Amino acid sequence: MNRPRTLIPVLVLLAGTAWATACGDGATEPPTVVPVVAPDFFGQVLIPVYQRSRDQSEPVEGVTVTIIAGPRSGESVQTNLNGQYIFPEFDGDEIHIRLEKAEYEPKEVIVHRTKATVLRNDPLPLEYGGPQDQSGNVLIGAVWPEYAREVMEKMPTIADLLMIIVPDGRGQYGFGVIVQNDPRATPESAPLLHELCHAWQHGVVRPRGGGTGSGTDWHAEWVSSREGLAYREAREADRGEIGYNPINVVDQTGASWTESQLILVEESAEFCNYWWGDGSDLVDIDHWRAWLREHAPNRTQWLERFLGL
Repeated sequence: MNRPRTLIPVLVLLAGTAWATACGDGATEPPTVVPVVAPDFFGQVLIPVYQRSRDQSEPVEGVTVTIIAGPRSGESVQTNLNGQYIFPEFDGDEIHIRLEKAEYEPKEVIVHRTKATVLRNDPLPLEYGGPQDQSGNVLIGAVWPEYAREVMEKMPTIADLLMIIVPDGRGQYGFGVIVQNDPRATPESAPLLHELCHAWQHGVVRPRGGGTGSGTDWHAEWVSSREGLAYREAREADRGEIGYNPINVVDQTGASWTESQLILVEESAEFCNYWWGDGSDLVDIDHWRAWLREHAPNRTQWLERFLGL
């Protein structure tokens, strides 16, 4: 028996009506997909302005900040008037960056969203305190003259040593900061190497910085260290063998010097300074070393021993 052909359209019409009823006003529409946007990554680049503490600093404008690792490697931005940099929509908690600007020492660090900045080649926290303890912040310093760079390659200092140049700086060393007039123009008038020797002494007892702000004085720690005690012994041996010479550059103030901690720290740094030729490219370094071996043989042996020369 044949079915009436008119029944098929009726069934299709009923099915369509049921579907339309099910998709009425009460039906749930597919959820709107909102793209997830990573938050911006920002920080600040600063330079210390006072040698006794890294807390006092000022922003550096025009620093090129470049990502040097990860999927966005090669991307660069520049700091604004307030020393701020920003990488928009950055997905991650840390960035490996390089900072560059003319007249400033290049620096590579790892900056984080929630913890202190660390050096890229030495990713352990520093002990200085100050702005670099704040997430995203980086401290930079003036570019090192070539003669100082050569000495630093042979004489280890504290981590993250910085230099700032000020008019009539006269040479001062604080906690991780050397203050100078411009040693690149007139090295013989800017005793930079003496201050580098202080940074070496500091690094013996506090390789990651720190000092008075950490509750102790690194000068006292150095005098009591194996190296400091050995210097005192070598000094006394030279006193017994050759005495003090008023024109001896390693005993500048003659017999009036006391045995205080500061005197031992300063005198040994001056000895170290002259070992490197006093930073002057006009002086034959071999001349100075021969002179020191003749007039202070025990301290010369002390320096060669502890510098591993």
